Amino acid sequence: MNVCIYLRVSSSVQVDGISLQLQEERLRAYAASQGWEVVERYEDAGLSGSTTDRPAFQRMMEDAKRGRFQAVLVYKLDRLTRSVRDFHELADELESKGVAIVSVTQNIDTSSPTGRLLRNILIDFANFERELIAERSTEGKRRLAAGGRYLGWEPPFGYRKVGERANARLVVVPEEADVVREIFRLYLTGQYGDVAIARRVGMSANRVRRILLNPTYTGKIAYTKRRGSNHISVEKMDDWIIAPGDHEAIIDEEAFWRAVEVRKRNTLGTGPRNRSGHLFSRLVVCGRCENAMRLAGSGGGGPNEPYRMYYRCDRRHVDHRCDQRPVRHEALEFVFLAQLQRVVDTPSFWTAAEKARAAHAKARPSAADTLARLEGQRSSILRRIDNLVTALEEGELAATIRPRLAQLNRERQQIEAEMRRLEQAEEDARATSPEVTRALMRNVASNWNAMTVEEKREGIRILAKRLVVAGEDVAIHWTDPHLPPATSRLPARWARINV
Repeated sequence: MNVCIYLRVSSSVQVDGISLQLQEERLRAYAASQGWEVVERYEDAGLSGSTTDRPAFQRMMEDAKRGRFQAVLVYKLDRLTRSVRDFHELADELESKGVAIVSVTQNIDTSSPTGRLLRNILIDFANFERELIAERSTEGKRRLAAGGRYLGWEPPFGYRKVGERANARLVVVPEEADVVREIFRLYLTGQYGDVAIARRVGMSANRVRRILLNPTYTGKIAYTKRRGSNHISVEKMDDWIIAPGDHEAIIDEEAFWRAVEVRKRNTLGTGPRNRSGHLFSRLVVCGRCENAMRLAGSGGGGPNEPYRMYYRCDRRHVDHRCDQRPVRHEALEFVFLAQLQRVVDTPSFWTAAEKARAAHAKARPSAADTLARLEGQRSSILRRIDNLVTALEEGELAATIRPRLAQLNRERQQIEAEMRRLEQAEEDARATSPEVTRALMRNVASNWNAMTVEEKREGIRILAKRLVVAGEDVAIHWTDPHLPPATSRLPARWARINV
C-alpha cells in the first residue's frame, strides 16, 4: 500500500532539534514493519496546529484527491490539527477519497471502526489541551501587562522596539513623536476630525483614530483593547488593562483623556452627530431651484494638497438640471462673519429692526389680553366640569353626563395648549428682540477665532435660519423675524480667503 508521512512542529525551538527527525524515523520504521511504501513526505516546521492554513498540509490534501496514497501516517493525531471541527472535516474528506489516517504512537488506524472511535476521543482531548494552553497564555499576558511589561507586539507609530521577548522595550522616534503631538493638538481644537487630520499629516484616518485611542503615548501599557475584534471601541475602554510602563511618554495624560472625552461626545449621542468643520450643514439653499445644497469635497490626496469643502446643489449633482456653481465652505464662512460685523456696526439697521418689531406688536392683539380671555374660558369650563362630576357621583343621568364631561375636558386641553403656545411665543419674542440679537451677534463676531466648532455651529443656528445662494450672491435670513436678510457677494473663486 502506498502511504505518505506528515511531520509538523509548532515552535521554532523544535525546528532545529530532534522532533522532526524523531517523527520521521518512527513513521518510516512503522511503514516498513507493515510493508507499506512511503511515496511522499510533507513537512510544516514552526507552524501551529490551530489552523489548516499550512503549505505542506494543503499540498498533501491536493495529492490525496489525486489518489497518490491510501493512508496518511502521523506521529500523533494532533500533528494534523488541534481543532476538533477541522479534524472531523479533514477525516471525512480523506475517508471519502479512500485515505486512512494512522497514528503510529497512539496505535490508531481509521480504516477500522475502533480506530475511528479512538481517533475522535483523542482529538477531543487535543482540542481541550489547545484551549487550555491558549487560556493560560492569555492570562499570563494579562498579568504581565498589568505589571507594565511591554509584550513585544508591533510598536505603535512614534516608537520603535529595542530588544526581543522579555527584554523588549519601547523607544521614542522623535520625528514620529512630533506627528503624534500634532494629531492630538489638532483634535483637541475641536475643529478637525479623523479624516481632516489624516489629510494634514499624510496618513490614513484609521491610523489617526488608533493613535488618538492609544494610552501607550502617555507612558502606559494597554492590553485587551481589541478583544473579540480588530476594532478599538471607545465604549469598551473600562475593560482595558492600563498600567504604568517603563517607556517615555509622548503626550501627557490630561491631553489623552480630553481627546477620549471628545470622541465619546461625538460617538455616544451626547451632542450633534456631525462634529466636523461643516458649520452650515442643512442651512444652505440654492436660490435658483430652491433645493438643498449639501457638502462635497475634493483634493486632499497628500499632505501638501489642500482639501476643499463645497456646498453644491442637489439637482446639479443628481440630474444636472441646475447651473448653480458649488460654493466653497470658507467663502460662506467669510461672508457670514463679514455680515455679522457689518450688521452689528450699522445703527440704522437696528433702528429699522426696532420699528418693525414695534409695528408688529401694535398690529397683533396683546398677548396678556388673549391669555386673560383664555384663562376666563378655562375657569368656566372647570366649573362646569365640577358640576357634572358632582351630578355623576350622585347618579344623575350618568349616560348623558359622561359624553358631555369628555367634551369639556377636550375643550379644556385645547385652551391650555393655546395658552402654552402663547406663553412660549412671548418668551421667544423676548429672546429674539433686536437688543438680544445684536448682543449675540457682537459676541459671536468678536470671539469667532477662539470658539470651538461646536460653539460656532451653535452660534450660527441661533442667529441664522438659512443661507440662500443665487449665482454669486448670498442672502442670510435671520432667525429674528424683525431683521431683514443680509445680502453679500461671494469672494472670487481664485481669491485667497482668510477667516
